[in-house]
Amino acid sequence: MNIFNNISRLSILAVILFIIALLGYSIFGNNKNTVKSSPLIGKVAPNFTLKSFDHQNDIKLEDYKGKVILLNFWSSWCVPCKEEARALDFAWNKFKDDDVEFIGINIWDNELQAKSFLDNYNVVYKNGFDPTSSIQVDYGVAGVPETYIINPSGLVVEKYNGALDLKIIEYFIKIARLSN
Repeated sequence: MNIFNNISRLSILAVILFIIALLGYSIFGNNKNTVKSSPLIGKVAPNFTLKSFDHQNDIKLEDYKGKVILLNFWSSWCVPCKEEARALDFAWNKFKDDDVEFIGINIWDNELQAKSFLDNYNVVYKNGFDPTSSIQVDYGVAGVPETYIINPSGLVVEKYNGALDLKIIEYFIKIARLSN
Protein backbone atom coordinates (compact mmCIF):
# COMPACT_ATOMS: atom_id res chain seq x y z
CA MET A 1 0.00 0.00 0.00
CA ASN A 2 2.91 2.33 0.76
CA ILE A 3 4.27 1.80 -2.77
CA PHE A 4 0.91 2.85 -4.29
CA ASN A 5 0.86 6.02 -2.16
CA ASN A 6 4.35 6.95 -3.38
CA ILE A 7 3.38 6.29 -7.01
CA SER A 8 0.19 8.33 -6.59
CA ARG A 9 2.12 11.21 -5.05
CA LEU A 10 4.71 11.13 -7.84
CA SER A 11 1.97 11.05 -10.47
CA ILE A 12 0.20 14.01 -8.94
CA LEU A 13 3.50 15.90 -8.64
CA ALA A 14 4.31 15.14 -12.30
CA VAL A 15 0.89 16.43 -13.41
CA ILE A 16 1.30 19.60 -11.32
CA LEU A 17 4.79 20.21 -12.75
CA PHE A 18 3.48 19.66 -16.28
CA ILE A 19 0.68 22.18 -15.73
CA ILE A 20 3.14 24.72 -14.30
CA ALA A 21 5.49 24.21 -17.26
CA LEU A 22 2.62 24.58 -19.72
CA LEU A 23 1.43 27.73 -18.01
CA GLY A 24 4.97 29.15 -17.97
CA TYR A 25 5.40 28.43 -21.68
CA SER A 26 2.10 30.09 -22.53
CA ILE A 27 3.09 33.21 -20.60
CA PHE A 28 6.82 33.48 -21.31
CA GLY A 29 7.61 31.06 -24.11
CA ASN A 30 7.11 31.34 -27.84
CA ASN A 31 7.28 35.14 -27.85
CA LYS A 32 10.63 35.42 -29.59
CA ASN A 33 9.25 37.33 -32.57
CA THR A 34 5.94 39.02 -32.20
CA VAL A 35 3.81 41.78 -33.50
CA LYS A 36 3.49 44.21 -30.61
CA SER A 37 0.97 46.89 -30.01
CA SER A 38 2.14 50.46 -30.10
CA PRO A 39 0.35 53.72 -29.39
CA LEU A 40 1.68 54.87 -32.78
CA ILE A 41 -0.36 52.34 -34.78
CA GLY A 42 -2.98 54.20 -36.79
CA LYS A 43 -1.27 57.55 -36.18
CA VAL A 44 1.03 59.66 -38.33
CA ALA A 45 4.61 58.46 -37.97
CA PRO A 46 6.77 60.90 -36.03
CA ASN A 47 8.89 62.87 -38.46
CA PHE A 48 12.65 62.86 -38.06
CA THR A 49 15.95 63.80 -39.61
CA LEU A 50 18.50 61.02 -39.35
CA LYS A 51 22.25 61.55 -39.52
CA SER A 52 23.50 59.36 -42.37
CA PHE A 53 26.71 57.42 -41.98
CA ASP A 54 28.27 59.33 -44.87
CA HIS A 55 27.77 62.60 -42.92
CA GLN A 56 26.67 64.26 -46.16
CA ASN A 57 23.03 63.42 -46.72
CA ASP A 58 20.60 63.57 -43.83
CA ILE A 59 17.67 61.17 -44.15
CA LYS A 60 14.32 62.88 -43.65
CA LEU A 61 11.22 60.75 -43.21
CA GLU A 62 9.04 63.40 -44.86
CA ASP A 63 10.99 62.91 -48.11
CA TYR A 64 9.46 59.44 -48.52
CA LYS A 65 5.77 60.24 -48.15
CA GLY A 66 3.85 58.30 -50.78
CA LYS A 67 5.99 55.19 -50.26
CA VAL A 68 5.74 52.20 -47.96
CA ILE A 69 8.49 52.61 -45.37
CA LEU A 70 10.09 49.82 -43.40
CA LEU A 71 11.78 51.57 -40.46
CA ASN A 72 14.21 49.23 -38.71
CA PHE A 73 16.01 50.03 -35.42
CA TRP A 74 19.17 47.94 -34.96
CA SER A 75 22.58 47.63 -33.28
CA SER A 76 25.79 45.98 -34.49
CA TRP A 77 26.11 43.76 -31.41
CA CYS A 78 22.51 42.48 -31.67
CA VAL A 79 22.36 38.81 -32.68
CA PRO A 80 18.80 38.96 -34.11
CA CYS A 81 19.87 42.06 -36.09
CA LYS A 82 22.59 39.94 -37.67
CA GLU A 83 20.02 37.19 -38.38
CA GLU A 84 17.70 39.58 -40.21
CA ALA A 85 20.39 41.47 -42.16
CA ARG A 86 20.37 39.11 -45.16
CA ALA A 87 16.55 39.03 -45.33
CA LEU A 88 16.42 42.83 -45.24
CA ASP A 89 19.03 43.06 -47.99
CA PHE A 90 17.19 40.52 -50.15
CA ALA A 91 13.83 42.24 -49.59
CA TRP A 92 15.34 45.67 -50.32
CA ASN A 93 16.63 44.43 -53.66
CA LYS A 94 13.24 42.89 -54.41
CA PHE A 95 11.13 45.97 -53.53
CA LYS A 96 13.40 49.00 -54.09
CA ASP A 97 11.80 49.81 -57.44
CA ASP A 98 8.23 49.43 -56.11
CA ASP A 99 7.69 52.63 -54.08
CA VAL A 100 9.08 50.96 -50.97
CA GLU A 101 11.81 52.50 -48.84
CA PHE A 102 13.88 50.82 -46.14
CA ILE A 103 15.46 53.03 -43.49
CA GLY A 104 17.78 51.62 -40.84
CA ILE A 105 18.36 53.49 -37.60
CA ASN A 106 21.35 52.44 -35.55
CA ILE A 107 20.96 52.92 -31.79
CA TRP A 108 22.93 52.07 -28.65
CA ASP A 109 26.09 51.62 -30.67
CA ASN A 110 29.23 53.40 -31.75
CA GLU A 111 29.56 54.64 -35.29
CA LEU A 112 32.65 52.60 -36.18
CA GLN A 113 31.04 49.30 -35.18
CA ALA A 114 27.82 50.25 -36.96
CA LYS A 115 29.69 51.02 -40.19
CA SER A 116 31.54 47.72 -39.90
CA PHE A 117 28.20 45.90 -39.53
CA LEU A 118 26.85 47.61 -42.67
CA ASP A 119 29.99 46.64 -44.60
CA ASN A 120 29.99 43.03 -43.34
CA TYR A 121 26.36 42.51 -44.36
CA ASN A 122 26.55 44.59 -47.57
CA VAL A 123 23.70 46.80 -46.42
CA VAL A 124 23.00 49.41 -49.11
CA TYR A 125 19.57 50.78 -48.19
CA LYS A 126 19.46 54.09 -46.28
CA ASN A 127 20.96 53.94 -42.81
CA GLY A 128 21.98 56.40 -40.17
CA PHE A 129 22.45 56.86 -36.48
CA ASP A 130 20.42 58.57 -33.79
CA PRO A 131 23.10 60.29 -31.66
CA THR A 132 20.63 62.06 -29.36
CA SER A 133 18.24 59.06 -29.08
CA SER A 134 15.37 61.39 -29.95
CA ILE A 135 14.05 59.21 -32.79
CA GLN A 136 14.17 56.10 -30.65
CA VAL A 137 12.26 57.92 -27.88
CA ASP A 138 9.64 59.27 -30.33
CA TYR A 139 8.98 55.73 -31.55
CA GLY A 140 9.08 54.17 -28.09
CA VAL A 141 11.81 51.70 -28.99
CA ALA A 142 12.50 49.28 -26.15
CA GLY A 143 14.82 46.79 -27.84
CA VAL A 144 16.49 45.80 -31.06
CA PRO A 145 15.61 44.84 -33.65
CA GLU A 146 12.35 46.69 -33.72
CA THR A 147 10.58 47.55 -36.97
CA TYR A 148 7.78 49.94 -37.83
CA ILE A 149 5.81 49.76 -41.07
CA ILE A 150 4.52 53.06 -42.41
CA ASN A 151 1.98 53.24 -45.24
CA PRO A 152 2.16 55.70 -48.16
CA SER A 153 -0.12 58.13 -46.29
CA GLY A 154 2.43 58.31 -43.46
CA LEU A 155 0.49 56.24 -40.91
CA VAL A 156 2.18 53.60 -38.76
CA VAL A 157 0.35 50.35 -39.58
CA GLU A 158 2.45 47.74 -37.74
CA LYS A 159 5.24 47.30 -35.22
CA TYR A 160 7.34 44.14 -35.04
CA ASN A 161 9.83 43.06 -32.38
CA GLY A 162 12.47 40.53 -33.38
CA ALA A 163 14.34 39.39 -36.45
CA LEU A 164 12.46 39.80 -39.71
CA ASP A 165 12.44 37.20 -42.46
CA LEU A 166 11.36 37.61 -46.08
CA LYS A 167 7.81 36.30 -45.51
CA ILE A 168 7.22 38.75 -42.67
CA ILE A 169 8.60 41.66 -44.69
CA GLU A 170 6.42 40.77 -47.69
CA TYR A 171 3.37 40.48 -45.44
CA PHE A 172 3.97 43.90 -43.84
CA ILE A 173 4.53 45.59 -47.19
CA LYS A 174 1.25 44.10 -48.45
CA ILE A 175 -0.59 45.28 -45.30
CA ALA A 176 0.86 48.79 -45.67
CA ARG A 177 -0.25 48.99 -49.30
CA LEU A 178 -3.76 47.76 -48.48
CA SER A 179 -4.15 50.18 -45.56
CA ASN A 180 -3.55 53.25 -47.67
